[in-house]
Amino acid sequence: MKIRFSFLSLLLVVVLASCSKNESNDDGSAKISCTIDGTSHVFNFGSMGIRNDAAGNYSVNIIGFQDNVQGDQITLSVGSNEPIGAREYSEAGEGPDGVDVAGIAYMPAGGDMYTSGYFDENSATIVVTAVSASSIQGTFSGVVSMEDDNGDTVRKTVTNGTFNVAIQN
Repeated sequence: MKIRFSFLSLLLVVVLASCSKNESNDDGSAKISCTIDGTSHVFNFGSMGIRNDAAGNYSVNIIGFQDNVQGDQITLSVGSNEPIGAREYSEAGEGPDGVDVAGIAYMPAGGDMYTSGYFDENSATIVVTAVSASSIQGTFSGVVSMEDDNGDTVRKTVTNGTFNVAIQN
């Protein structure tokens, strides 16, 4: 589990380092949406996919903000030793070669980061339904968690997730 968490943490760092704070998809064409603990969220500011293809290591990180870069943020990550294609990715690492992985990170504005897999194994599923050189689409769900100041685990359930974003290489 630590290896998977480290992999997802690395993907998150790559995503955050790759994002420019002045980029925005304000034409409404790119969108990430989901329900978190029963409340609908749309992350369409700066939403994009970032592809990283290196010999034997492939990933796409999908990121979006609510309203602006200071708003709530969500990041979806898929990785494999095969090119990212239309199939299911899970934190369990299941897939054609047993190494397809997925992760979800949610950060409320000004708050702590909730991540899948840290407290609950196999808690994220991302299904890529279409991917091309220029865009990626699909669905996602899972449980994201964090530890509060008292050491208690706080969980949020993510359901009805969809994404349709442009990919930057």
